[in-house]
Amino acid sequence: MKFKIYNYILCLVASVGMMACEDVIDVTLGDSTPQLTVDAWISNQLTTQTFRLSISQDYFNNNPTAGASGATVVVTDNLGNTYNFAESTANPGNYTSNFQGAVDVTYTLNVQYQGQEYQATTTLSRVPPIDSLVFTKAEEADGGPGSVSTGYQAEFFATDIPGVGDFYRIKTYQNGVLMNKPSDLTSFQDLNVDGLPFILPVRLSINPTNEDNDGFKQGDMVKVELLSISEEAFLFFDQLETQTNNGGLFADPIANVPTNISNVNPSGPKAVGFFYASGVSTIEGIAQ
Repeated sequence: MKFKIYNYILCLVASVGMMACEDVIDVTLGDSTPQLTVDAWISNQLTTQTFRLSISQDYFNNNPTAGASGATVVVTDNLGNTYNFAESTANPGNYTSNFQGAVDVTYTLNVQYQGQEYQATTTLSRVPPIDSLVFTKAEEADGGPGSVSTGYQAEFFATDIPGVGDFYRIKTYQNGVLMNKPSDLTSFQDLNVDGLPFILPVRLSINPTNEDNDGFKQGDMVKVELLSISEEAFLFFDQLETQTNNGGLFADPIANVPTNISNVNPSGPKAVGFFYASGVSTIEGIAQ
């Protein structure tokens, strides 16, 4: 009994001491300089290619970013083609053009905005097909990284094309909605799996990420996109994943991720964001 009372008093004293040492510190952050932000992606799908130009804002500003309206946006390729992008009247800052990207073609983006000219270059790389998409009840799954506890576990199968130097990104849609949490960002390279089937953690990375480790529900429509990306884009997404998942007491300070958008005038205002191109393989299935 004395032991219990002693521990109670000790904990109480420690708690009071901790409260006494608690100080509230208000940190005043200066306003950041607005920068042009470029989100530009070309695919080999015959679709409307949509770029988003916006203006960066302060770190603690949770309002939607304002579109960068009035820009001139043009893409050219090494085959001599020119693609002019028109700004959407319904969504200022969105610029669209209808064309289909092609493998091994190099594309150059040119953006003229508020008297400044920005450029970026990327090449559309090959992508292997997705062979299959299978669903397994959680209680029947083998487990491992990416496995789920309840519902249905999804797993896709694909094989890397021989030849080191392929980089990939994975997008997953649940009932037509992109799974877009920081933990859903998946990018990888073929450094150790050249010409081999994708490893288990990659195959299972398409499953939902949540505290309860719940899988897909029966009847969910699941769409998986496998994107080829450049090495530059891989490093961009790798840093983006690190920054968005950056947390904890001893986490590194937030920093801008690298960009391939450059001002043709080295002393002019900088831009952030990325321009990349992808071959896309797609598969869909119903969780059942």
